[in-house]
Amino acid sequence: EINVVFEIIVKEGFALSSKISHKNDVWEIKDNDRKMIIDFGKKINPEKVEELNLNENDIFVCFDSALNDSDKVNLTKSINLKVV
Repeated sequence: EINVVFEIIVKEGFALSSKISHKNDVWEIKDNDRKMIIDFGKKINPEKVEELNLNENDIFVCFDSALNDSDKVNLTKSINLKVV
């Protein structure tokens, strides 16, 4: 799992020296004024994502299969959603 986290960090342009924290299935990466949340949960509730208070500069990454198509469309309207 950590290997995938580091691959995403590099792909999204975050520094490898970014602050990384992990709780349950969720990884939080902070680099200066940017934040990225990586959630490895099998099913993600859109309300959970909204509770993270992400802004347009922040990135939320999850498995493609963790969200249905409708949730993906709705979330991309308010956050920077990436799926793997």
